[in-house]
Amino acid sequence: MVAFGRSAAGQWFVRHVSARVDPWPYRVTGGRSTTTLGTITTAPLTTTGARSGLPRCELGGERFTAREGTDPDECARLFALAERVYPGWRDYRAATAAVGRRIPILRLVSRGDP
Repeated sequence: MVAFGRSAAGQWFVRHVSARVDPWPYRVTGGRSTTTLGTITTAPLTTTGARSGLPRCELGGERFTAREGTDPDECARLFALAERVYPGWRDYRAATAAVGRRIPILRLVSRGDP
C-alpha cells in the first residue's frame, strides 16, 4: 500500500477519491475503516478557513488550536517519526522544497468543549 501511495496513480487516488470518500466510512465505522483499509493510519481533520471562517478542521470530535512548531530540532524529530510511519512524506517534502515551499509541523492544543 505504501508503494502504491507513493506512485503517480496512488497520488491521484488519494487526491481525487480517498479525500472525498473517506469521511463517510470513517464516520459509519467509528473510525475503523477508510479507503486505506487499515494499512495506513489516518484520521479526518477538520479546520476553519482563515478567510471564510467555515469549518474545515476538528479531530475526533474534539476542538483544537493549531500552533506551528518552530524549534528546528523538534521539527526534524517529528518529520523523522512521520517518515517512519509513511515514507511518502520524504517524497512530499522533497517535491515541495523544490518549488520553495516549507511544510510546517503543527501541534494541536486541545481547546476543550465549546
